[in-house]
Amino acid sequence: MHSLLVVLEQQNGILRRSSCDLFRYATSLKRQNQDLMLQGVVIGPLAGDEPIKAFSSDERIVHIDEPQLSLYQPDGYIAVLDSFVAETGATRVLFADSAFGADCAARLAALLNCDLLTHCGDIRFIDGHVEADTAWYAGSVSATMVSEGECAVMTVIGRGGSRSERESKPPEITKKTLAGLESSSWNPVVDAFLAAPDEKQDITEASIIIAGGRGMGGAEGFEMLESLACVVGGRVGASRSAVDEEWRPHSDQIGQTGKTVVPRLYVACGISGAVQHLAGMSGAATVIAINSDADAPIFSASDYGIVGDVADIVPRLEALIRERIGKK
Repeated sequence: MHSLLVVLEQQNGILRRSSCDLFRYATSLKRQNQDLMLQGVVIGPLAGDEPIKAFSSDERIVHIDEPQLSLYQPDGYIAVLDSFVAETGATRVLFADSAFGADCAARLAALLNCDLLTHCGDIRFIDGHVEADTAWYAGSVSATMVSEGECAVMTVIGRGGSRSERESKPPEITKKTLAGLESSSWNPVVDAFLAAPDEKQDITEASIIIAGGRGMGGAEGFEMLESLACVVGGRVGASRSAVDEEWRPHSDQIGQTGKTVVPRLYVACGISGAVQHLAGMSGAATVIAINSDADAPIFSASDYGIVGDVADIVPRLEALIRERIGKK
C-alpha cells in the first residue's frame, strides 16, 4: 500500500486553483486504486478554510498554520515537508507543476534521495511502480516516465477539466503546529516584490482566457479583448509574438517560454498556433479559435473555430454575450 500526499500551494492566504484541481485529480486516482492512502497538506496561513471545504473528498487535509511561512521560503518549507513525509510515511508526493512546485519538488526529492518525475500528465500505479505521461520539445514528443523506487516526488501539469461530483461530506481538516522544528536557519523574507503590481488575477489561475496574437495588429487591438474579458469575467493573455512587439507585458505571455495555463475556456484571437504556444495552452478544457487564415494550425488544436477578421468578430461576439446576459 502506498501513501499519496498532495502539497497544496497557497498565495496570500488563498489556495491556488492548480492545487485544488490537483487534489481533485488525486481523489480520482484513489477511486481507481483502492489500496492508495490519500491526504493533503497546506503550509502557511489561510484566509478561511472554505476553499478546502469545497473539495469533494472524504480525505484528510492537514493545515500547518505557521505565520512565518506565509511566503514560500525553501529551507522552511522543505524542513516542514521532510518532517511531515517522515511522520506520515508518504511514498508518493504530488505538486502542481508551478514555479513553486518545480522548486520545492526538486529540493524535496534530493533530500529524500528519491525519484523526481516532472511535467507529469496522466499518472498510473502499476504493480507497485509509477508511470506518468509527459511531453518534450514543446509537446512534439510524447513519452512515459517510470519510477520503480520506493518513493517518488512528482509535479503534475494542469488539470483544467478536473471536476468531481460532491460527496457526502467535505474533507477532514486538521490543524497542526510546528513542534521541535528549528526555524533560525530558514531563509529570511525581507519583502515581497511584484513586477507589475495590479489587481488583475494571475493568468495561470484564470478560468477564462481571451488571448491575442500578432493578428491583433497592435496594442490597440487588445483593447477589444480587454472589453470582452471584462464581460465574461476572464483574463487577457498573449502569444510570444505579441509580447515581442511590446503590445502586452511578459506576464501575459502563454507558451513554452511564457506561462502554462489550464482555463476552462480559452479563446485564441489572431493566433496562428505555433507549437511553442500550443504547449502553454494545451491543458484548456475548451478552445475556441478566431483567425482569418482557414489553414492556421490553431484550428487543429481547437474545439470550435471561426474563420474571419477578429476586428469584426470579437465586437459582435461581445455584443451578443451582453445581450444574452443583460449587460449594458
